[in-house]
Amino acid sequence: MKKEIVLVTSIAPKNIENQQEAIGSWIANGFRVISCNVIEELESIQRYFPDVEFVELSRHAAEVIGKPCPYIYDLLQILKAKADAVCGIVNSDIHIRGISEEFFDFVRESAETSVVFARRQEVEKAEDMHTLDSCMFLGGVDLFLFHREMINAFEDDGLILGQAMWDYWLPIMAKEHGIPLKELVNPVLFHIKHAFQWDDGVTDVISKNICQKHFKNVDDDEAVFFLKDRFFALITEADKICYVTEDMKKRRVLVVGKEEDAYGNRLELGRQTHKNITYAGEQEALIQNLPKQYEYVIYLPYRVWMTEAFVSAIIWIMESYRIHGMRMHVYLRGNVSKAVKIGNCNEKMLLDFNEDLPPLAIYKAGAAECSPMDMNALLKPCRICLGGVWSEEDTGVIWRKQKTEGKVYIFPAGYMARRWVKEFRDVAEEIEIEGFIDNNSDMEGRVFHGVRVYDVNVLKQVEQYDKVLIVTNLYTDKIYEQLLNMIPKEKIIIWKNEFDAQLWMEIRNQIKVDGRPEVE
Repeated sequence: MKKEIVLVTSIAPKNIENQQEAIGSWIANGFRVISCNVIEELESIQRYFPDVEFVELSRHAAEVIGKPCPYIYDLLQILKAKADAVCGIVNSDIHIRGISEEFFDFVRESAETSVVFARRQEVEKAEDMHTLDSCMFLGGVDLFLFHREMINAFEDDGLILGQAMWDYWLPIMAKEHGIPLKELVNPVLFHIKHAFQWDDGVTDVISKNICQKHFKNVDDDEAVFFLKDRFFALITEADKICYVTEDMKKRRVLVVGKEEDAYGNRLELGRQTHKNITYAGEQEALIQNLPKQYEYVIYLPYRVWMTEAFVSAIIWIMESYRIHGMRMHVYLRGNVSKAVKIGNCNEKMLLDFNEDLPPLAIYKAGAAECSPMDMNALLKPCRICLGGVWSEEDTGVIWRKQKTEGKVYIFPAGYMARRWVKEFRDVAEEIEIEGFIDNNSDMEGRVFHGVRVYDVNVLKQVEQYDKVLIVTNLYTDKIYEQLLNMIPKEKIIIWKNEFDAQLWMEIRNQIKVDGRPEVE
């Protein structure tokens, strides 16, 4: 009898068709599915999901967030009662693609001794899942897998499915109890983009409660920032695992880099899970015509920090999606301060950064000769973060703050924007903050740090202000597109402090961790 993985979720009583396709993909890939709902939801949705086991909730979070969403603790207890071994939590609109039986067994075995998590790929439409026309979501995690015996490590801390922070809390608590974390880097999770639906006020309260219970030396005002920072540090440092077939493990890979980067690149390649790798400098590869002798050729135009599954993931992606030439996206990694990590990046910044870099190019045999230059136009962008650019200098020289002056609105009114106002009001003397802007109508009229929140329509009075400053690390590109349809482009600025290492270090110095500064 095949060993199973039990997934628990909570199917929403809306967008039924998308959830049918999403949950149908779980079942098709071998997972057993349980949905936990209040009785009113069960009566309306159960008939649409005949292959799902439904469990009625004994409590829900309607009094907290206005919707009868389940508590994470209750979902874990249901898994503890229903699962024999490996189980997990997943959001109900996540599609799973490309899990073979061997892949399924690989994931299940990995989750026997670790919390395995996977991040999703954002797509505009369902068809994009089949061609990997997507961009990795950097704001959180949508799937966690673990053995049922690990459930005792997670207490009833008020986390809610459908509300932010539960996916930050789970790996943090796992680490606190000594449970290893592993990230599955195969791009098999997909999500059709939609607006965020959580409440920042509830996020603040939940974060304060977590820190008051588990991290007592963290100030209430720093709770969200502390948990977010710890979460991104954990998932960045977590072991990366990648499923590949036995045939893929045998692929001969040539890595071509600059002669001056040879030592560092060889160190990085030495820890790869894929072992059939040869490294050569550009001149050596050109003289000996080495690319023709290998099945894959990777061109590194700069020194690259690679996750241990970097090469394995490249091979899996290219063979699974039948890609002949690929441009791998990377993020900035300073090797002096190491202040800039994947967690401090958003989709818009990632795309902009990679546009300014020579392509990190990968080709299958026969797709290119020694130089990739003629093939660059044919490269398919792969927006999965598996590596970063090493910067010997201060990373602040790469991204600089744009000049901002005059009357300014801050968009949106979420945690990061409020944090920006608190941190930079004193130093940004040249600007006059008119208010926050937010798409959430429930935020209108609220006041944070003495600054009022306005509806987005106030921006139509373009003569009343000078700039709109976007301060967020989630869906920055969507906010930018929204503003372009409303106001002149020259009035829009995207704050890029997260790519300014010196400034970022100054901010982090003010944050206390366990009663001490984060950076000494």
